[in-house]
Amino acid sequence: MKRSTAIVLALCLCMQLPADAQHRRGRKGGKAAKGADKKAEKVAAPQFRFKDGDVHDFGKVPSGKDVTYEFVFTNTGNAPLIIQDVKSPYGTTTPEWTRHPINPGGRGSITVGYMTTKKGPFSREIHIESNASANATEKRYTLHLKGTVE
Repeated sequence: MKRSTAIVLALCLCMQLPADAQHRRGRKGGKAAKGADKKAEKVAAPQFRFKDGDVHDFGKVPSGKDVTYEFVFTNTGNAPLIIQDVKSPYGTTTPEWTRHPINPGGRGSITVGYMTTKKGPFSREIHIESNASANATEKRYTLHLKGTVE
């Protein structure tokens, strides 16, 4: 009885192996299908292209005079670009940004500022959470502000 159960179980396993192999070859989610999905993701993706780059240097600014800058961008991808949030660190003003989806070829902007209460050099990062990323390893895009308060 145990022997016949073992034989039936072995036959069932042998019948399942070819089906698993076909599944892995690309019929349903195998390596070929995953590669195709990654290519499709790259094809239909939004992308930031900032008009004057992603770094702004205010240069020397007088103490007590808050400064702002507008980062203007174009969606150079081929899917609508949606900004969910823009996070700024301490010392910067509350950012404002284009809140509606930006279609391919469309333009938008992000305005940020710096409160010049503390003298000396400053450097701040502004993080953009969106459906576009800077590269394959980053899930958010980063803008940079710098300058010196006199």
